[in-house]
Amino acid sequence: MQELQELEEKEALTFRPQVQQRQKNEGNSRLSVAERNRIWQENKEKKLELIKEQKKDDGLEECTFQPVFATKQPMQRNSDL
Repeated sequence: MQELQELEEKEALTFRPQVQQRQKNEGNSRLSVAERNRIWQENKEKKLELIKEQKKDDGLEECTFQPVFATKQPMQRNSDL
């Protein structure tokens, strides 16, 4: 009787998630944890550097001031002193 009830309950449960197996990165799987961490850190630093450069360039785009420099005239010495 209880087995029949359990079977009916299991059949009523219709949710069946589609779970994918995790894929290992074959290239990094042979490396030690310390080496993978070093590679991760280097990639992170490269990404941060790119973001900094992009922000710098974006900030310069807003600058519209373009100074015009006059040619420098040689100073004339006053011989009256």
